[in-house]
Amino acid sequence: MLPQIAATRRSFGCIGRVFVRTVAWALSMFLCTASFAQDAGSQQPIQLPAISVTTPPPSRPENTAASNSVVVSPTTLPTPSTQSASSVTVITGSDIAQQQYQTVPDALATVPGLNIVQTGGPGGQTSVFLRGTNSNHVKVLIDGIDVSDPSNPNQSFDFGQLLTGDIARIEVLRGPQSGLYGSDAIGGVISITTKQGSGPPAVTAMAEGGSFQTLNERVGLSGSQGSFNYAFNIQHWYSGSTPVTPLNELAPGEARNNDKYENWTYSTKLGASVTDNLGFNVVARYTDSKLGFTGEDSVDFSPPAPEVLQSTQVDHQFFGRGEAVWSLFDGRFKNFFGVTIPMNGTTTSTQTPTALHHRRRWPRRRQIWGSGFNTIGAGRQGSFPDKPSCLASKIRLNP
Repeated sequence: MLPQIAATRRSFGCIGRVFVRTVAWALSMFLCTASFAQDAGSQQPIQLPAISVTTPPPSRPENTAASNSVVVSPTTLPTPSTQSASSVTVITGSDIAQQQYQTVPDALATVPGLNIVQTGGPGGQTSVFLRGTNSNHVKVLIDGIDVSDPSNPNQSFDFGQLLTGDIARIEVLRGPQSGLYGSDAIGGVISITTKQGSGPPAVTAMAEGGSFQTLNERVGLSGSQGSFNYAFNIQHWYSGSTPVTPLNELAPGEARNNDKYENWTYSTKLGASVTDNLGFNVVARYTDSKLGFTGEDSVDFSPPAPEVLQSTQVDHQFFGRGEAVWSLFDGRFKNFFGVTIPMNGTTTSTQTPTALHHRRRWPRRRQIWGSGFNTIGAGRQGSFPDKPSCLASKIRLNP
């Protein structure tokens, strides 16, 4: 009897404990649900702080100026840049004015794939290398004139004497172009176009100065009258004291002779349309520059040391071209008959305490103005604007 009573008590105790736990769990769930519903009804939406994400501007294209323009150097004909397979960089007159480039090497320094090497300060020998080729593998044209300098040992052009005051456009064509421009265009072509007069007569003048006794002056007259257009420009660049020689290479107590450079450039561009099919153009450019620099004395010192006295280098450059343009079949076929006369001359005077060395450099050609060379080129070129350019004939006379 007693064991049955004990078992009955244990069973009722378990049932009671389960019942109490179930009631407690249900009551807790009810209270939590009511509390959550009340909080959800009274809770305000959470405001997250605003996050601004700034994306970097798109990278500048390699050829921004030429991306939507017409280029001439890849085919020698006006061609939309989108139809040209060559890499071309265009520097316009607006770019030159905006960036305040004073010399052509300053403007070319921004071109990708191009390297500039200059000796000394302003006016020093300046060479341009395109895509790793030699400086004499770069064809340089100024208004269609081949300005390669045979007086240089490697027959390359000296960009150090070229100012930007009258330049309207520079096209840099990178890559081999020998099929169109000859064997001296392995690295590429640099084509420079000067300003052409248009509109009523306009006179421009500018003068500025800066450090190192630098003075830059320019005056020009341009315009057009009927079928005749004209442009005349005079440029003057002077730098009176440019420190080039390192002080640690001078002897104790020896004063440094700073470089001096002066450049006078005269240029003109004339054009006249006689009829709708016949026109004449004349381009001329003359540069007279003088550079005072400190050379190296490799005779009395080893290793070479700076000269005590300053040396002088005088450069004369003249580029001229006269041409007649004859258009046929509503401009579909153009003939160019032109005569080109480029001249270069360099005179270097080296002073030492005991002697004065005077040296002139010119190739084996007829002497002009005491030094330099004369190359006269006469040629005829025909082109079809709707087809690839065709060089009909060309004659070059070297007196």
